Amino acid sequence: MNMQELYDSAINIMNSIKASGGNYATYDSMSVSVVLSESGKPFTGMNSATIVDGKLKSTCSEYNAITSMMLAGETKINKMISVSFKSNGIVVPCEDCQKLMIEINPENRLAMVGISKNEGITLESLKAAQAAQAAAQAAAEEAALEEAEQESVEEQTEEIVAEETEQEAVEEQTEEIAAE
Repeated sequence: MNMQELYDSAINIMNSIKASGGNYATYDSMSVSVVLSESGKPFTGMNSATIVDGKLKSTCSEYNAITSMMLAGETKINKMISVSFKSNGIVVPCEDCQKLMIEINPENRLAMVGISKNEGITLESLKAAQAAQAAAQAAAEEAALEEAEQESVEEQTEEIVAEETEQEAVEEQTEEIAAE
C-alpha cells in the first residue's frame, strides 16, 4: 500500500462512521490512523475518549492503531497516516505517539509518516523538523522579548530625561523667583 491508499483507507473508515449517524460535532477533534506493519498488514485506530473522575481522558488514533498492531504480535511500522475527521487533512503523531513508535521498535524511526495524501517522511526527519521549528520559535520569542526589554529601557530612559529636564526647569524658575 502506498501513502495515497492508506489515506483513502482512513477516509473510507471515516465515511462509514459518519454514515452510521451520531453527533458530527464529536468528530471535530478526532482522527483515524492507518498503520501499515512490516508484514504489509494494515491496522487502524480512532481517537477514543472517556470521562474518568469528571475529567475527559482521550487516546490518540495513532496510539490505538499501534497497540492494535502490537496485539497482533507486530512492532515494526512500514508507514502510517492520520487523517482529521473535520478537515480530511493530515495529522502528524504527537510526541508521545512518536516516542511509543520508537520504544516498541527502534527501527521505527525510519517508518514513513504521512505529511500529505501521497507523501511521507521518516519519523526521524519529522522529529528533526519539529525540533528545528521549536528552536526557531524559541529564538523568535527570545528576540521579541529582548526587543520589548530594549524598548522598555528606552522608554524608561526617556522618562528619566524628561523628569530631569522638568526638574531643571523648576530649579531655574525657583532661581528666577529668588533673584527677583
